[in-house]
Amino acid sequence: EEENNNKNLPIGIGADNLIQMAEFAEKRVGAINRIKRVALKVTNVRDWTNQNGNPYLQVSGSEKVARLFGISWRVDEPQLTTEEDGHFSYSYKGYFTFGLATIEFEGSRGSKDPFFSIFSSPLPFHSS
Repeated sequence: EEENNNKNLPIGIGADNLIQMAEFAEKRVGAINRIKRVALKVTNVRDWTNQNGNPYLQVSGSEKVARLFGISWRVDEPQLTTEEDGHFSYSYKGYFTFGLATIEFEGSRGSKDPFFSIFSSPLPFHSS
């Protein structure tokens, strides 16, 4: 009867596969931790910045890590949006490729972001 119950389970959750999945997941976590350690070794203090109490990898560090792991990227031209009150934002779309896999990302930053509060001007300079 247990064999019949296993047939009704979704693929990948069978009793036999569950232990293998857990072992595989543990190995992946170990590999990810090793990757993090190597990535930290290839960067230095100038490759990181503090943003609201969180470490943020800057371009210099990102390029070092990408080269180390064979990751390539392409970023489209930014799109500027200006609001009626004078605030503005830039939106970006880019692509990271690792092996045969490519992921798309979107990002944006604007004059209302807390980062710009370090400037004394109410609106940071931008060119149109």
